[in-house]
Amino acid sequence: MKRTLILLITCGILFLGCSTKENNPVKKEINAEYIKQLVISAANGNKAVNDTLRGLFDLTIPSAGELNKIAIDSLTTVSEKKYYLVLIEHHNPIYNRLALYDTELNAYLIDKSLNGNLNLSKPYPLNNRIFGVIENFISKDTLKLERLSLYQVDDSSAVLSLRIYTRLTKLRAEYSQTISEFTDERIKTSLISSRASSINNKGDVFLFDQISGSYKSENNIFNYFVADEVNNFKLKTQKPQIVDKQSASQSVGIIPGMDTITSTSNTDGNAGFSLTLTESWKELKNVSISNYLNKNFTGTRFINNSIGASIYVIPFASEDSTELYIDYTLTRSAEGIYRVRYTDKIEIGKNIVLFFEYSCGGKKYLLILESPKYTFDRYEASYLEIINTFFMEC
Repeated sequence: MKRTLILLITCGILFLGCSTKENNPVKKEINAEYIKQLVISAANGNKAVNDTLRGLFDLTIPSAGELNKIAIDSLTTVSEKKYYLVLIEHHNPIYNRLALYDTELNAYLIDKSLNGNLNLSKPYPLNNRIFGVIENFISKDTLKLERLSLYQVDDSSAVLSLRIYTRLTKLRAEYSQTISEFTDERIKTSLISSRASSINNKGDVFLFDQISGSYKSENNIFNYFVADEVNNFKLKTQKPQIVDKQSASQSVGIIPGMDTITSTSNTDGNAGFSLTLTESWKELKNVSISNYLNKNFTGTRFINNSIGASIYVIPFASEDSTELYIDYTLTRSAEGIYRVRYTDKIEIGKNIVLFFEYSCGGKKYLLILESPKYTFDRYEASYLEIINTFFMEC
């Protein structure tokens, strides 16, 4: 996979990371059965094991306990790097997981945004680097939905490349979207319905976007159709519906308003974002930041003294735009679960600087990457991999 700037704009919750087992002098053989036992232990609240699995479960909420399903498969890249795919299904989707580990139990992906009944899909023939998950779930007690998520993997990262609805069953009508062509450059789909509808016999095209590392459609016909059908379906529901953070809290018996569902991957405690870095980076919390800004902010600074680089992460008012605080314009953008606006690299004095604005829900963050000119080209791939790990709580 070409190393280009990949901004992770996905539905769901993803991060890259690594974990070690330095306290265990005996090296365990990593295989599917061993991973399964670790998952069971972590689901029952074992913090040490959960840490080994890079925060697979959120231990700030009640333990998951018995799981409906633990499916483990393996994937080997063209360079013969082996991964283990771990798919976890629970009767409460707040505990559903998809994780990707290497043979040292380093975590490359943990997706916490999956619903309903889960199954790994058939592999896709693109150099053995595409795998998928199929979700089947019910909305508003009646509507049956199927959704497909596709992930691309290489030797250093994993990203969500496509997430589309593939089926909607509404009363006696069925609507579906199937993949008819799959290449590195594009994915084509065909849409059909069992009764007359606005989508029947239409098609869609998702082109690969080098910036986000995902396949995107200008129209996204079926996803919009499904959203409209669900939103306009009028029915008084009887079953509990998980539609936001508060209802998710209530589903596990937590008092509404308690801020207990947080990302276990935060490098900055409960700051509301996460960023995965190597040990060569030092973290400074709650510091005053004014570099490249026209006012002071309080945020987090990450410093790598060996290469002279810094990353600043600043929360600011969701109604404001970054251009209010910098002398540059964010000319590029990408849409997904997050809305991301950003600049190309800018030469400022002796440094190369990039600005990224992340928006989701009522939250907004500004990320600033600062690197000396003479080291930027050498470490550009590493910088972009770090940026790819940025996650914010919506």
